[in-house]
Amino acid sequence: MSSQNKNGMVINAPGAKATPTNGQTTKKLVLKPLKLKPKLPANFEEDTWAKLQAAVKAVHNKQPVATSLEELYRAVEDMCRHQMQDRLYNRLQAECDAHIGQQMSALQSQTQMAPSAFLERVSATWDDYCSQMLLIRSIFLYLDRTYVMSLPGLRSLFDTGLVSLRKHLAEHSNVSSSR
Repeated sequence: MSSQNKNGMVINAPGAKATPTNGQTTKKLVLKPLKLKPKLPANFEEDTWAKLQAAVKAVHNKQPVATSLEELYRAVEDMCRHQMQDRLYNRLQAECDAHIGQQMSALQSQTQMAPSAFLERVSATWDDYCSQMLLIRSIFLYLDRTYVMSLPGLRSLFDTGLVSLRKHLAEHSNVSSSR
């Protein structure tokens, strides 16, 4: 059983090759492997981390992120695919930890406020931090899903942020035991 499609090809049967009806010969497309394996640029990790770090700082400072979220996600994916995920995880953890330290220092300077005003400030800091960590997690989702979830000893990015916040709260006794 054969039929002719709109390009003038006769299709004989399922799985059979299409043959031209106008006497033309078919050409084969041959793919050859690359002679040299493509290499990453020498400064790939540093440049990519600089872009990601700028995005994390923008999120923490409530500024617009200069790079698209898709491009940032792909940068994380590229770093993970090139076996840089452990350094990326540690760098991100250090960046978030430094931000939390700054936030706790700011809260510590406000412990002399009225208790209700201070608790409102703590609540606002908590709400900001949760929304920031959700956005950061969405950028670093590939890292969270492939690297973090595959190692039983590591916490998810959001949980790591919560543990870091708890640690900083415990270190700042004025904040944790205020009134």
